[in-house]
Order: sequence, then structure tokens, then C-alpha cells
Amino acid sequence: VSTQSTGTSAPIDLWSAPQSQTRVEKGKYDATFVPFYRTTQVIITAPRAPAFPYTVHRDDLDGPVDQVFSGVFREDIFMKIYQLQQGIMGITAKDPSNPNRTIGVKDVCFIPLSPDVQECALISPFQWFQNKEENILKKVDGNVNNHTATFLDHLYKCVSSPLEIADGSFDSVPCISTFFGPAPVNVALGGFSDKNDTLHAEAIVLSLPLNNHDNDSLNADAKAWEEKFLEYMTGFSDPDLELAFQAERSIQDELEREAFQDIFTVALSYFLMFGYVALMLGKVSCCGETGVPLYCIRRWFVDAKISLGLAGVLFVLLSVVCSLGIFSYAGFKSTVIVMEVIPFLVLAVGVDNIFILVQALQRDIKTPEESSNDQIIRIFGSVGPSMLLSASSEIIAFACGSLSSQPAVHDFSLYASVAVAINFLLQISVFLVLLAADRRRETAERLDLLCCVTASPEVHISPSETRPRSPLYLLVSRVWVPALLNTTIMRFLVMSLFGLTFCLSIAAIPHLEIGLDQQLALPKDSYMGPYFDYLSRYLEVGPPVYFVVEHEDPSGQTVLDAASILGQNQLCGVSGCNKDSVIATINIYANISSYSRLSQPPNSWIDDYFDWLEPAGDTSSCCRYYNEGDPNEGQFCPSSDFGGDCTACISSAPEYPHHRPNAEQFQQFFDWYLHDNPTLNYCTKGGHAAYGNGVNYTTIPGKIGANSTHIRSSYFMTYHTTCRNSSDFITAYRQARNLSNLMMEHVNATIYPYSIFYVYYEMYVGMVNQVAINLSVCIAAVFLVSFVLLNFNFMASVITTTTVLMITVNMLGMMYVLDININPVSLVNLVMSVGISVEFCSHITRSFALSRQPRRVDRAKESLAKTGSSVLSGIFMTKLIGISVLAFAKSQIFEIYYFKMYVCIVGLGMLHGLVFLPVFLTFFGPARNTIPKSTGFSRIDTSAHDEREPLLG
Repeated sequence: VSTQSTGTSAPIDLWSAPQSQTRVEKGKYDATFVPFYRTTQVIITAPRAPAFPYTVHRDDLDGPVDQVFSGVFREDIFMKIYQLQQGIMGITAKDPSNPNRTIGVKDVCFIPLSPDVQECALISPFQWFQNKEENILKKVDGNVNNHTATFLDHLYKCVSSPLEIADGSFDSVPCISTFFGPAPVNVALGGFSDKNDTLHAEAIVLSLPLNNHDNDSLNADAKAWEEKFLEYMTGFSDPDLELAFQAERSIQDELEREAFQDIFTVALSYFLMFGYVALMLGKVSCCGETGVPLYCIRRWFVDAKISLGLAGVLFVLLSVVCSLGIFSYAGFKSTVIVMEVIPFLVLAVGVDNIFILVQALQRDIKTPEESSNDQIIRIFGSVGPSMLLSASSEIIAFACGSLSSQPAVHDFSLYASVAVAINFLLQISVFLVLLAADRRRETAERLDLLCCVTASPEVHISPSETRPRSPLYLLVSRVWVPALLNTTIMRFLVMSLFGLTFCLSIAAIPHLEIGLDQQLALPKDSYMGPYFDYLSRYLEVGPPVYFVVEHEDPSGQTVLDAASILGQNQLCGVSGCNKDSVIATINIYANISSYSRLSQPPNSWIDDYFDWLEPAGDTSSCCRYYNEGDPNEGQFCPSSDFGGDCTACISSAPEYPHHRPNAEQFQQFFDWYLHDNPTLNYCTKGGHAAYGNGVNYTTIPGKIGANSTHIRSSYFMTYHTTCRNSSDFITAYRQARNLSNLMMEHVNATIYPYSIFYVYYEMYVGMVNQVAINLSVCIAAVFLVSFVLLNFNFMASVITTTTVLMITVNMLGMMYVLDININPVSLVNLVMSVGISVEFCSHITRSFALSRQPRRVDRAKESLAKTGSSVLSGIFMTKLIGISVLAFAKSQIFEIYYFKMYVCIVGLGMLHGLVFLPVFLTFFGPARNTIPKSTGFSRIDTSAHDEREPLLG
């Protein structure tokens, strides 16, 4: 089933919960209006072109103006960028479904005046020249003071008046764009200090919106064109220009490429783990005693555990595949995080039990009357509770993490809990069978992997021969244990140091940053890296934001009638409107942009509609209709038909008191307004270009205009201030939400804000609570599992849970030191750290609880001596080797959020398990075990000073 698993790398599926408020609002926005455009953008600089002075002469200035222009406005540089724009607009692609069809830019771009004017809504400074080369190269003689005007004189005018209809100082060339909308200066230019310094701009920005659709199959043409665009930009080179670019598909493409790049990293990790397990599980029993190297080598082929190591690693891989298959069958989509992280996680936690089982068996002495199977059953009965404790804690901790509403955390936790559970089941079932078979092979003196080959007689080891002590065991028992636990001063010093780091970590937690830098989710060599850098350095305006007003309640009843004077007053911003209307409130907040994060006043369809209806005579009014006798009698007379036989909709000022329409007039002509294209010479207020998609309404046609018009919802658009990092995006979203809630206190309608990035940043508003809840639930689950599986030993459970808590808090402190932010990725790792921490604590705690030594210090020494080396070799080293290859991953998110955090998890787990916990037990450990020892416990080779006895009961 897993081969049919459907994965997703769509950012919205990774980071936004389907039931979240912004996701629901995005769905309503897309269904009510149109989905936000697919953005194609290029940011161009000319760092080697110096700024230059130029004297501007214009008839609308008091005199000549000495102006310094940046290097991007040098004529040769400006023309190179213009040629780049023209090259982009000339890109074509083959239709994926019809090779005979060619897709041009006008087949996919947003055309606001379609079908009347087929011009894309390209925003660039070349729109101020009508995208014509002759206008840029134009020289106008006889200008003010006999000055020959150049494109720089016209540019000076357009940066201050981008809607200028005709520049009288430059041969009446307009500044308004070819699609009759503005090309805002702060969108077309970048890298200037303030709005009065735009001609010092260091960058020119080309922004081309493409049509977007809810049904992704309808975006096939746009994706095909974007692919050719990316190819064109990747191959573009000019020594005078430096640029960055992106298309709507860029992030998803790069995420998919990253996933394929790290396949080698995953494979290398599994190969290293297999090698480590295979080598460390095997014991060469003769070296150091006979001193015969060749004899040792021959014996190694009998004692080796390559087949068991391979089986253990394969079980890890199989458990991952099974988890993917189960959830695929259930209809879940696997995410990039699941596909990339789960293999490492299960590998890191999945081989520890193999060491416990195999090493316990190696150190046990089988009686003559006992069969190999009986011996393995007895061994498993001894070590099984310890294995169950660590595995159950991990499974339940991950299962609790699935309670999160964030898809990345929820999906990861589900897949991880099932994968770890399957791996545990395989270990206590299939692996036991393989272990029994391997034991029979070893008893029969057959070679590992070549089980049909029997070793020569000289490599036979008699049962009476002892096995050498592990160097790691000797290091822990003879060096580390005495140094740590023999003196009270050392124990108090350890408690003080760990207590201090715990307090410092708590103090650092409030200073952790929240958010995820988009760049980190991409490969290191991604072309999107420079693009995000350029966005931060040069962009002078933030994303557009739409304040959506729902004129109906969920049942379809009108709650705000825009046609009525009362409804108009709640929306509009002209004289006579409410002081707390929608437009007035947004205007007020736009004036305090440093607080509100709104950069400019909103576009208001209702205020422009009032102006469009304003009576100015039969030939000058924007709203007109054809007279009786005309073939188009009673129909709308567009402003382009200047000489038509037309009559003004409202003929005189008395019929339009207070410059506002009555309800009948509002409804009668509203549909005409939204279909009227603005014109340069007659009426610039036509609403088709700016608001054609901004109002959702129904209308019933009448003889002249409409008999009725019913507005169901509408939006008012403005821009956020520049958002350069996660904190800016989070604050922008929070302020827009607060503003919407404030407006709803005075407006009888539901109002919500919408911007394309809200679905990705809403989760950060409640991220602190999410982290606290998830970690608290996981740690509480660890306590309950420990309490049950440690024979209801309350004190042992408290000590285990306390140590896990300290590791988690110190992890948060290390995140502050390493400048790692709080986000879903780090939350996944924090949930994982709770599960992994149990392994470093539970074995030593259980060993201490089962010890029969009289004093706590003696029990701590015994538990540390007998389990310390196993924790190092079987838990610490397996995890460290499994994650070491992450340092070589192509992805920055792997390097920072996985490699660094995993190293911290493993390092802190080892320090707390082998340093803090033994000392902590000497002060607060549970009472001595007084339960009579069962005769069923394993018979330990005491001559080898077994380090597993506490785990064996």
C-alpha cells in the first residue's frame, strides 16, 4: 500500500490546519471572489552602475531641480532591464496536454480589463512609458528653458503621480499603465529610504500576476509557462545586472528537489547504523587471552552478529514503510516532514532494544539442561519490562503530540507513534525468532552469514571460558562512577550546576523567537535564497491585504445594505460617512503604519462609485446611457464612446444631494460601474479595472440599468508595510485581525482580513500555548507510563519524569543559545526529545529501583556501573551515529532544526542520564527493593561483572 502513498509538499498542507480560522477564511475568499494571483517576480539591481546627477526641467516646477538618480536609471542600464522585461513577456510554452498549442503570457496573466483591453497587469516602471521603447528613448525639444526633455524628466513626474493621464512636459506621454491601473512606486521600485527618495532606488521590480484557480488542474497552463520562465531566468546573464526571481511554483519545486537530494543522506545513515550495530553486537571472546590474531579473526566469524544487525536495521525500515502504508490506506497524505524525519527518528530509537536483548543473552550462562529457546524466553522475561517502558513512553509521547492542530506536528506524531510501535512489535516477535536461530548457529560453531559453514575445531570456546570485560564498561565502572559519586562535594557540585543550567534555561525561554525563516526550508543552493535576500533588502511594500465585509449573515439574510444611506455610512469615507466607518477606520490606522502595519489608505469601491455617478452633464458624466432611437437604447454608454448620443444617468446636482446616490440610484447603475473601463481622456473612475473582482453581487436587469442590485460581500484592499522576517509577518497578521474585530464593533457585518500569508502565520499567534500544552501532555504521559511499568513506584516515576522535564527545559535553553526559533519543526523535535529522553533515564532508574544495596549511594553506583556503558554504546552512540550524517544534508532545515537539535537532544540526554540522574538518585531515590529475588532471573556471568543485571531483574 505504501507504494501508492500520496505525498504532498504544498506549503499550505504542511503548515495550515484545514479547520483553522485563516484557512476557512481563505476558502470563503477564493469561493466568493477569485483566488489570489500566482505571483511571478524579478528584482534587478545594477551594483556597478554609479549614481549620477541630472537637472530636471518641467513646466509644472518652479524652476530647474538638481536631482541625483541611482545607477539603475542610467539609460543603458534602464534599457537592458526593459529588454529583459520584453523577453519575459515573450516567453512561450507548449501545452502539456496538446503539443500543437502554444501558451503565451496573455493566456495565463491577469488581464483586469478583459475582454475589452488585452493588457496584462504587469507592474514595472516601464508602465510609466506605456511599455514602449520609443517613449523611453524619446527626446522632446523645446521644453522649459530650451531643455531637451528625456525619459528622466518624465520619470521624475511619474514617481510622484503614477496616475498622470498626460505629461505635458513630455509629449503628453501618460504615466498610467497600459491596463489603466496604477503602477505604484513602492511596488515598481525598491531599495530607497523613504517616499521622497524614490529616484535613489537601488532596484527595479517586475511583478507579473497570473490567474489562479481553486482547481489545481486548471493551473496547468500557468505552471507550464512558469517552468519556461524559470528556465529563461536561470539562463539569463548580464555583467551589469544582478537579479533574483521567483514564480508561484518555485517553493514547491524546491521542496520536492530537496526531498530527492536528501535520499542519499537517509541511505548513508542507515548504512552507518547497520555497520555500527553489526560490529558492536559481535563479541570476540579470545582476544587478549590467547594473543593469537589469526585465531581471533576466525573466531570473529562465529561471534559476529552481522545478520542480526542487518535484520534490526531492516525492521526499522520496514516499520517506516508499514506506517506509511497504514496511513496511506486510511487516506492520509504523507508530508515532506514525515518522509524526511521519520526514517531518522525510528532509526535513532529503534535499535536500542536490539542491544539490550543481544548483550543480555551474550552475558548469560546457560545451564546444561536448558535449551536455547528456554534461555531466550528467560532473558526476554527479564529485559522485557525495561524495553516496554522506553518503547511505551515514546509511543505515547508521540501519540499525545498528534493532538496538535498543526498539520506538521499532528501528522509527524501519528506516523512516528505507529512506526515506533510496529518496530517494537517486530523486535519482540520476529527478532526473537531470529535471535534463537542465531543462538543455535553460534552454539553449533557455524559462521555468521555463511551458516552452512562450520568453523574449524581450534576456534571452539568451551563454556567455562570467560568473556573479556568491555573497555567501555571498565571506563564507566572504574573511572566515572568513583569520580562522580564517591565524594559528597562532587555530588553537590553536580546538583548545583544542573540546577543553575535549569534556571538559566527557564530565564531564556521568554526570549525565544517565534517563526520559521522561509529560506531555511529550501536547499542551500536554491535560487530562492537570493530572492528572499532581495525581498528583505529591497522591497518597499508588504503583501496586499483585503478587508472583506460580508453583507449577509450565514443564513443569507442581509445585515448591511450598501444601497441604503445607513449602509453606505458604515462603509464609505467621504463627507457625511460615519467617523468609525470601514474606510475611515482603515485610513486612521494607515496613518500609524508603524503600529498597524498598514502602509497606505485602502482602495474604496464605494467612494469611487459615488464619484463615478457624480452628474457633470450629458457629455462629461462617467455614467451615461444611450438615448431613445439609438440602436442601443437604454444600454450603458461607455466613456470610450465620447461622441455617442447619450444622456447622463443623473442629469443634475439636485438629483444627487450630498454627492451620494439614493437607494434606487445605487442599485440601478452599480452593475454598469463595475463593467466600465477607465479611459485616459474622459473617465478614469470606471470600476472594472480596480474592483471588477472586488464585489460579489447579484443584479436584475431593467429597462435602464437594473431594477435591483444586491451586494453579498465586498472587500477593501490596501498593503501591509514591508515584512522582512517572521516577526513582521506575525505582527502584521495580528494587527489586521485586531483591526477587523474593532471595525465589527461599529459595523453591522462580519469583517475578516485576508492576505496570502495569513494561513502560514496564524499558528504562531498561539504557538506558545501549543508548545506548552503539547509538552505538558507528553511529559504527563511519561509519568503515567513510568508509574505503571515501574511497579507503581511513585518516587521512581517522579524522578524519571523530573529528569525528562529538565532535559526538555534545557533543550529550550539550547534553542535560545543556537538561535533556533519556536515553530512546528522545532515543536516536532521537542515532542521527540521527550520520548528519547526516557531511554536515557528509565534504564538507570529501574536498575536503581531493583537494586538491593542498603544505601542510596551504593545503589546509584551499582546502577550506573552496570547500565552506564550500555547507555553509552546502545543508546547514545546509536543515536549519535544515526544523526551524524545530517550534518551533510543539502537542506538548511536539516542542518539547523534536525542535526543541531538532535545533537542537543542526545547530548543532554546522555549528560542527564549518566551525570545528573545518578547523583539525583543518591539524594531522592526510591526506597531499597525488599521483594524476594525470583529464581527465574537470569544467571549472570559474574566474572565479567555484567553491566546489565539491574535490567534483567
